[in-house]
Amino acid sequence: MEAFLQYLTFPFLLEGMWLTLRIFAASMVGGLALGLLIALMRLSPYRLLSGLAWTYVWLIRGTPVLLQLVFLFDALPYIGIVMPPVTTAIIGFSLNEAAFAGEIIRGGILSVSRNQTLAAASLGMGSLLTLRRIVLPQAMRAILPAVGNDAISVLKGTSLASVIAVNELTLRSQQIVAQNFKFFPVFAAAGVMYLTVTTLIAGVQFVLERRVSPDVDRSRRSRGEAALGRFFGFRFRPAPPQARSGRGP
Repeated sequence: MEAFLQYLTFPFLLEGMWLTLRIFAASMVGGLALGLLIALMRLSPYRLLSGLAWTYVWLIRGTPVLLQLVFLFDALPYIGIVMPPVTTAIIGFSLNEAAFAGEIIRGGILSVSRNQTLAAASLGMGSLLTLRRIVLPQAMRAILPAVGNDAISVLKGTSLASVIAVNELTLRSQQIVAQNFKFFPVFAAAGVMYLTVTTLIAGVQFVLERRVSPDVDRSRRSRGEAALGRFFGFRFRPAPPQARSGRGP
C-alpha cells in the first residue's frame, strides 16, 4: 500500500499524466472541429464534398489508429514531412477522432426534425445561423453522450503514442517497471490516474447533458431522484410522503 501511494504521487508519473492530458485535450479539440466539417460535408448536396467526406470516414475508421500513428511518424519522412513525436500524436489522434466525431455529429443533426430548418428558413434565417442557433443546440442532446464515450476512448488510446516514442503515462510506467519490477504498485497507480481523469470526463458529460436537457432534468427532480443516482445511471426511489414526515397512517 505504501508503494502504491508513493507512485500515485510520483513526479515522473504525474509528468506523464500531464503530457497525456495535453495530447488528449488538443486531439479532442482538433477532432471535434474537423469532425463538424466532415459532418457538414457528408450532409452537403454536392456529391464531390459528400463523397470526399465518406471516403475519409471509410479510410480512417477502417484502419487501426496504431497504424495511422506509425504511418505519420515513419512513412511521411520519406516525402520530406518530419514532425516531433508529440505533434505527430496530436495530429494522428485528431484525424482519427474526426472520422468518429463526424458521424456522431451527423447523426445528431439528422435527429433534429426537418420542420425546424424549414421554420427557420421561413423566418429569413440563413443556413449557418440556422445551424448555430436552431439545429446544433437541439442536436447536442443526441451528440453529447456519444462524444463523452468517445472522449474516454481517446484518453485511453493515447497510450498507443508510446510506439512513436512519446513519453506519456503508460510508457513511463513501463520504464519504471523495467528498472524495479514492481508491476502491481506502478501499474495500479497509473490505472488510478486514468480512472480519475475518465471520471472527471464523465462528470463533465453529465453536467453538459443537464444543461442541454432542462426539461428532462426538471422532470427527474420532480420524481425525487438524486443527482448521484443520475450520474451513475441508477435511480433512488423516493420515500413515501408518510415515511418522510415520520407519521403513520
